[in-house]
Amino acid sequence: MLLTGCSTGESKDWLLKDPSRWPLAALPGSASRSGMPNGAEKVLARIRVAKYDMVPWIHSKGVCGLADQGSSDVNFNMSQDLTKSEGNVVTAEAGFAGPREPMVGSDWESTVTLWCTPTRMFVTVEAKDLEKVQLFGNAAAKKTKGRLTVVVGTPEAVKESLPDATLIGR
Repeated sequence: MLLTGCSTGESKDWLLKDPSRWPLAALPGSASRSGMPNGAEKVLARIRVAKYDMVPWIHSKGVCGLADQGSSDVNFNMSQDLTKSEGNVVTAEAGFAGPREPMVGSDWESTVTLWCTPTRMFVTVEAKDLEKVQLFGNAAAKKTKGRLTVVVGTPEAVKESLPDATLIGR
């Protein structure tokens, strides 16, 4: 799945042209359970929910990703390159406030979705058991009807995108 969102700037020139100025690259790293996922340079958070133990990660070359480091029956590592991705223009997913930015996304078995923008990452998890949710690092989350919505980014981006967050990373 590869999609792009609307941009307030020039729609044809939204790609991350200078990854060294990428706001996510300036965030402090966070601890992961099993070391650095393949392709990652820095882990930004840790999200534990249901059977998942996930780490949103980036590489300063402009790649964002999400890897599960939990149980052996769940094992994925998906990523998007914001310097090369191209796609159709769509609106941002409902429920995410903030600037209208280009987005690229992917999913794992239609239960975990990763959306990356130049300023933040969005992770959604569809699960029956959302009772025990733990966040670590640069993230905030909100639970709603079988879905956990997580925003990873700077404190300003997190607050802007999920102002009514019920969980904050530590």
